[in-house]
Amino acid sequence: MKLWKNKPHEAGLPALSGSPVLSEIGSMINVESAEAAGDAYPTTSVLTADGVVSLIGCLMGNPFINAVYIGHPGWKAMGGRIGYSAATGLMVILLAWFGVIAVLLAFIPVVAISPILLYIGMLIGAQAYQTTPSRHAPAVVLALTPHLAAWCKTLMDGALGAAGTSAAAIGMEKLGAVGVLYHGLEVLGGGSILAGLVLGAIGAFVIERKFTEASAFAAAGAVLTFFGFMHGESIGLAVTRRWRRPTPSWRASFTLWSATRNSSRSRLRPEGSDRASG
Repeated sequence: MKLWKNKPHEAGLPALSGSPVLSEIGSMINVESAEAAGDAYPTTSVLTADGVVSLIGCLMGNPFINAVYIGHPGWKAMGGRIGYSAATGLMVILLAWFGVIAVLLAFIPVVAISPILLYIGMLIGAQAYQTTPSRHAPAVVLALTPHLAAWCKTLMDGALGAAGTSAAAIGMEKLGAVGVLYHGLEVLGGGSILAGLVLGAIGAFVIERKFTEASAFAAAGAVLTFFGFMHGESIGLAVTRRWRRPTPSWRASFTLWSATRNSSRSRLRPEGSDRASG
């Protein structure tokens, strides 16, 4: 049976992009980051505001949805408060109305903007380790791997595009022969926000020896992968290549489920039952 790939609308599903879904998940992550920094905000109100503003923007022809500011700990450390956000929004509106943004982008190089982004990224990365138990550090690293894969793939695509070619034109075998595992980065980095959440949760629960919860997240990751929200570049049914083979999420879920059963049996086994009766 041939399922559709990259054309979900032809099978009756709306041609949705994963970007809005991931942006809303990113908003929830940013709310959690703000709470870890000492400022709690109601998630429902935040997502409602995001949705309302995004709808208003769509009515005005804006194709991009609204999202919560990333880097709350960084802006807070720099002294930014609600007035900073309000002033920034007002300034962007004025610059856009008078066409000044294009002029600024023409005169200010991108490298002049990068340091502030690096600073915010540094504080966000540090917060991930500072606000979680030290024993969960491996889970934090595991959660970062999909983002690193997506970043590497973006750099590769840019370099190959500048050279007038692509990974598909070169061939995966030739890339693999020189140690460039392009397809692996493509699969691991697809839907990196969700993939990082799922992998991080699995790692944290495994560290805590809560194998039932870990297997539940692994199974959820497998379902998300099947529909293309993870390890895929489009939403649909079986959009990830090689979906017929057992995915890492499925293998992890069954492995953890088996570990849970074995752990439960070992706890229920009476002491001395493993000794030979004489």
